[in-house]
Amino acid sequence: MQKEIKIKAHDGKVIYGTLTVAKKPAEKLIIFVHGMTSSSYEPKYYNAARFFRGKGFNSFFFEQYPGGKERARRFIDTTTSIHALDLEAVITFFKKKYKKLYLITHSWGGPVALLADWSAVAAVVLWDPSVDYKFKEGKSFSFDKRIDAYLSDWGVQTVIGKEWVAGARALPDPENLGARASKPTKIISAKVGNGHKAKRLMKNMQVPTAYHYMAKASHNFPEWGAEEELFKETLDWLKRW
Repeated sequence: MQKEIKIKAHDGKVIYGTLTVAKKPAEKLIIFVHGMTSSSYEPKYYNAARFFRGKGFNSFFFEQYPGGKERARRFIDTTTSIHALDLEAVITFFKKKYKKLYLITHSWGGPVALLADWSAVAAVVLWDPSVDYKFKEGKSFSFDKRIDAYLSDWGVQTVIGKEWVAGARALPDPENLGARASKPTKIISAKVGNGHKAKRLMKNMQVPTAYHYMAKASHNFPEWGAEEELFKETLDWLKRW
């Protein structure tokens, strides 16, 4: 069963998400955090919710900028810090409703989570987390004076606000950002993605860690069999905590 949940953010905005309920009453909830310019409606989140539902976990995935909904955020108005505060609001909303909370992030969801308060979370898995925070200008990324914003071109052009880019560039380097991890953390990296660079986040972590490298996967794990491996490795970590 799935149902829409609305959560009030720190500034009066509304966070919209989908709760997937396990077949039997569950005391464990996984919170998913999607990546930059992405969406929680991607198939991997629904497939993950279906997989973990059968393992006794409820799942919640939320939109960081759904647009079109009342008091919802738009990407152009956000920063990584705002996303982190929204994640904290989600954690606060659920922490008294479940015995255990877990956090799974993808791509830029990694830096978002590492800026947030993890104190109510039992364990974390970072799916191919982003480690390039500088956003150097070039053919695929440039500032456009006409719109007073940046344009990325990764096949589809996306407008990115100056505040968002400034916030990303101000992030600590991956080694120091990773040091903010306060609960057991596993990184699962993809070869055609952030690859072994993702291990930089682990260098200064002072918590239990694990690392798994998927040599036949790309950033969004669309390859045949990739999701199965991704979900199994994730479940193995969550079960430990």
